[in-house]
Amino acid sequence: MDGSIRVLHVDDDPGITELTADLLVEEDDRFSVDTALNAEEGLEKLDSTEFDCIVSDYEMPVRDGIEFLRQVRATFPDLPFILFTGKGSEEVAAEAISAGVSDYLQKDQGLSVYSILANRIDNLVDQYRSRRSAEKLEQRLSTLAEAANDILWLFTADWSELLFVNSQYEEIWGRSISELQEEPQSFMRGIHPDDHDHVREAMEELSNGAPVDLEYRVNESEEFSRWVWVQGEPVFDDDEDEVIQLAGFARDITEWKGQA
Repeated sequence: MDGSIRVLHVDDDPGITELTADLLVEEDDRFSVDTALNAEEGLEKLDSTEFDCIVSDYEMPVRDGIEFLRQVRATFPDLPFILFTGKGSEEVAAEAISAGVSDYLQKDQGLSVYSILANRIDNLVDQYRSRRSAEKLEQRLSTLAEAANDILWLFTADWSELLFVNSQYEEIWGRSISELQEEPQSFMRGIHPDDHDHVREAMEELSNGAPVDLEYRVNESEEFSRWVWVQGEPVFDDDEDEVIQLAGFARDITEWKGQA
């Protein structure tokens, strides 16, 4: 990503689009502004060009800004969209929010409004790019996790919510992921009853901020004949004083146990 911010400005007044483009670039030279004079032209440009943000007028012929917004949202549900309009009312604002607008700004504030507009574009695009980067990273990690032979897991600090587990859980534990999602501690039902106290102690230690390393028997459908080696690590907040998540892996060591 080169740091540039590509904006599509849709307004039926060519004087406004020209002024807006000039003033936005003057505010921040990272901006590159493309223009369209109506919603139809704007949609055509969206089909052929990737934009980081849309700025649209409300009152336009054929389709107004909210109709344009609804069409954009059908294809680009998260793309930043700012309704930049000279017609301001609570009714228009409420309709825009309902349609999924990212922000709403009235033009009638003099030239200073362009500084506000530039700042809002910058903030919205930064949030949008951060979300997309996080989603791409999550997809890559999920792909890697599914290729792993180990169970990879992530819970909240109190074990009340499952944040992630890969499909190896179902094979090794003999239980469903959907059950684990509904009841995050249901994995205990797949552990040999004689190992429960040992595991509960480790869970408490992990929640209190201490890493754990243990072995125990799992999979009731196989009469708890599987052995797993489990390591867990607490994940702390930025200040390193509060555990916010619990992460770890479980490896099937049944074959190794049989050779020992």
